[in-house]
Amino acid sequence: MIFKLNNCAIFTLFLGTVTNDVFVSGRPLFLQPTVPSPLAYYSLTDGSGSLLRESVSNDATAGHVNFDFDHQSHPHQHQPNWVEDEYFGTTIKCGKIVGDSEQKDTLRLKTADYGDSGNFAWSVWFRHDDQKFKDTTREQFLGHGDPMEVMTSRNQVHVQFETTGVVRTHLYDSQDTDRYTLKSSDPYCHTNQECRKPSLAWSDTKPHNYDDKKWHHLVLTTKSDSYKGYEVYIDSKLVSSSPYEGVGENLGFWDCSKYVNCKGVGGDPITPKGPIRLCGRAKPGNWDGDEAEDFAWDVQRYFHGQVAHFGIFDTSLSAEVVKDLYQSYTKAFKMPDHTRLKRTQFDPRVLAAIICSSIGGLAIIVVTIKYFKVPLPSVPSLPKKNEKEEFYSEELDNKDVVMT
Repeated sequence: MIFKLNNCAIFTLFLGTVTNDVFVSGRPLFLQPTVPSPLAYYSLTDGSGSLLRESVSNDATAGHVNFDFDHQSHPHQHQPNWVEDEYFGTTIKCGKIVGDSEQKDTLRLKTADYGDSGNFAWSVWFRHDDQKFKDTTREQFLGHGDPMEVMTSRNQVHVQFETTGVVRTHLYDSQDTDRYTLKSSDPYCHTNQECRKPSLAWSDTKPHNYDDKKWHHLVLTTKSDSYKGYEVYIDSKLVSSSPYEGVGENLGFWDCSKYVNCKGVGGDPITPKGPIRLCGRAKPGNWDGDEAEDFAWDVQRYFHGQVAHFGIFDTSLSAEVVKDLYQSYTKAFKMPDHTRLKRTQFDPRVLAAIICSSIGGLAIIVVTIKYFKVPLPSVPSLPKKNEKEEFYSEELDNKDVVMT
């Protein structure tokens, strides 16, 4: 490929890896050797219908696109929203907004026997739409655990998007102290918000705009050093953790004089019940006055956006492996590698301009770019650092405490 800059002819050779999502012995072929094989894997790129294939077991019916009849603008016209994507081909998109018409979907995935040792990790790609549903209060992205129990109870894993741009994570394993196991002289402590407060533990990222219609990679993993706690990564960058270690919002849960889970939640064996749920919040039906002894979908907590390549690992992932996992995708599917671009800040045309201005003549430069793409023909602007960063109060949101 050749382009011209002033008098200089610059020849550029772009080398890349071949996209390949083939599975060999239950393992995606494109994963780097340092990345462990997943216990379960849903590419969510099936392309049609409501069934979702689990690739490790090759079970074509392990997942399903669901919808609540009462939560649709036109329920009789509901169809799974498969969309074309420039990187992953065809992916499922949870929900659809066309004018005043809204379609709300959830994904139900067959559970996997992960976390028996206390170690596990989830990996998923998301591309949030720039629109939210009209009645959204927050968006439940990932969830696993008995839907008839609150999220802040044992054997629960949840990730949700707040309207402020915060990504919130709830994780309680089988040994963490929840509202029901908190020691108290009050037999009804679990029903009293102030009494049960010492059992609280979650993590929040700093606010960030994820409604940018760009793909982002999220990893939730228990600590790889066998200590209590978990870590959340987005695009291979640590964004929050339990216990709090200076990244994300400081919610005060590290204070052992106030909170019993101050050393962190997660890391001991965990046994969530029921299927894994994406794109919606399942909650006890009687919370809305429903007499049925079953769960119901929260009409105000649907996620709107594309989802792809959800994997479950029966082991923790270190920061280095999280990075390798992220770059396995960016290389195989030729996606922008945000970490590498930020680290190099390199455009070969800038180098060419410097050389041309220095020697004042014809320069032929061969540039081999192996890991990222340089858009042509225009020179892209370098990422700008935010001049103003908004910080949110560390004070707990009492509404979250009541309903989580």
